[in-house]
Amino acid sequence: MELNHEVLAASMKDKLSRLGCEVERLVTAQYAHSLQELHELVQHASTASLSSWAAQKPCQLGALAHIVVDGLSRSSYALHLVAPLDFVVPAFLPPFVTNLINSTGDNPCAKSIWPLYQIMTGLQTASIVLYEIPSETMSSLQMELTKTLRTLHDQTENLLCLATFGQIVSSNTAHDQNNQDQLPPWLQNIKYFFGPKRVLKTLELVVLRVILACSSGCSNLTAQQSARSIRIAIEICDSVEQEQREYWISVNPSKAAKLCEKVTRNGIDRDVQILGTTFLVSPVPASALPRSIPVISVQWLLSE
Repeated sequence: MELNHEVLAASMKDKLSRLGCEVERLVTAQYAHSLQELHELVQHASTASLSSWAAQKPCQLGALAHIVVDGLSRSSYALHLVAPLDFVVPAFLPPFVTNLINSTGDNPCAKSIWPLYQIMTGLQTASIVLYEIPSETMSSLQMELTKTLRTLHDQTENLLCLATFGQIVSSNTAHDQNNQDQLPPWLQNIKYFFGPKRVLKTLELVVLRVILACSSGCSNLTAQQSARSIRIAIEICDSVEQEQREYWISVNPSKAAKLCEKVTRNGIDRDVQILGTTFLVSPVPASALPRSIPVISVQWLLSE
């Protein structure tokens, strides 16, 4: 029993020390404050620990309160730290997302998927907000876009679905990385498209789309549409680990060669070529790049 008390006392002392260091960082920093670490510490601290810290550092309470209130516009997940227990966070986002999901289900096309992609892109730097959206809503999003990927053969729609998933995967926080076994099922299912069992198919679809966008015979796409496709492809590729990209290239040398050929062809739109080259250098090792790439790069610089 005495040993248990000693362990509890040591644990409380450690939490107090970490909390004190974080508050010290916040009240002395000369830049915009992130409240995420404070949020995590408070989540796992007992009322007794917080009361003990407050009793030891009364001079920091006012400054900390000002910082927390000031940071709420950037850290909505910390709102409950100062809000009353019965305060309800505005819930306009979940029904809005639900309406977009329903629209996609009724008419799965690039136009209906695009708003979902934009929302997930906007949430990439505030991934904690994803956890404020009900799991049922995110499950519906995951299932609807997965169904679209499996039933539609249009590369534009498939690319947008993967890009939406990629933005969600890329927005992982330290919370996600430290709790891999506790990830919600919808997020595990999304990660599957970028995991070892599926990622090669994901990369193949993306590379084929870039090849198409850089082809001279792609008359159904304008230069602007081709450029947008490649931008989205770059984002998807960024969601894939470098080792997996390089492995795909090693087992698909013919497609890699075709990609190089299309990106460096004569008569290609300049913006499309720049974006195509940007995509090219992501999966293809530097030693395998065509010698024409440095020449093209110099031409771009001289034309500016």
